[in-house]
Amino acid sequence: MATPRRTAVRLAGFSKPVSASSDWRDHMAERVARTAPRLDERVERLAACAGLDIDIFFPHESHTTAVDRAKAVCQTCPVIRECLVQALRIGDGFAILGGTTPGERRLIRRRLVRRKRELGVPV
Repeated sequence: MATPRRTAVRLAGFSKPVSASSDWRDHMAERVARTAPRLDERVERLAACAGLDIDIFFPHESHTTAVDRAKAVCQTCPVIRECLVQALRIGDGFAILGGTTPGERRLIRRRLVRRKRELGVPV
């Protein structure tokens, strides 16, 4: 008989194990919202998402409908480019920012690094 896998993880600041499913993602989204660097105040003020429920922008990437809903808000945003640039700088790995998922931003960062190397620019 196979040994069952652990289904809980301990997060810093939590004394009890947290389920390794959507509960974990919810806790991480809350933790990131409390501790991550904030976007520029001007960008936050002018953003299309200002005043909306923040949970909209923390969907699991496999939930395509939720991701599309968050991206639709971003597509109407007057500061989408500034938001994306700041998201790339702060390295957020959870939220939909600048109309991109964390996975899409990782790809953008890799392409930027590769392009800089091709041009001989220090990375």
